[in-house]
Amino acid sequence: FFFFFLKKNGRNMCLTFGLYEFENEMDYWDMPTKLKKYNGKMGFIFDKNINRIDLEMEIARFIKHNDLNKLDF
Repeated sequence: FFFFFLKKNGRNMCLTFGLYEFENEMDYWDMPTKLKKYNGKMGFIFDKNINRIDLEMEIARFIKHNDLNKLDF
């Protein structure tokens, strides 16, 4: 598996992603994921064979579409 978590200003953004239905978005784009705790960190688990470039582009689109870069923590 591949584990993904994102920090902004030192704060893990994965729960915020969950509020914006990140898992549903990823399912829609055929990149299923689940929010899990791994090595003490909350993050999203993806299949290890996922295309990482497509995943990075989709995460960037998700952040832009939901204006998550404008959230102040």
